[in-house]
Amino acid sequence: MDPSTPKGRHEALRPDYRSGTCCVCGHLLANHLKDGDGWRCTERGLDARRCECFLRPILTGTEREKDFYDLGWRMNASEREVYEFKKRFRDSYRRW
Repeated sequence: MDPSTPKGRHEALRPDYRSGTCCVCGHLLANHLKDGDGWRCTERGLDARRCECFLRPILTGTEREKDFYDLGWRMNASEREVYEFKKRFRDSYRRW
């Protein structure tokens, strides 16, 4: 990871998890272009209609926020939540 980029609270633990795939529609995140207050997908589906996916900004409205919708990041965040839950459960069991 480039050390010059600031880390936000949505930064992945392992950057290699980023897949570039949208977790909403499954198309590439690179094909989501800025449109007003969010990013609209420009891909076409199997029925030749435009994808209806629209990603809204979560944190500050920066372009890096699009990474929040990365499928790989979501998988990493879920894995992190499970790990933290197991850790809290184990600690509470030991105290009890």
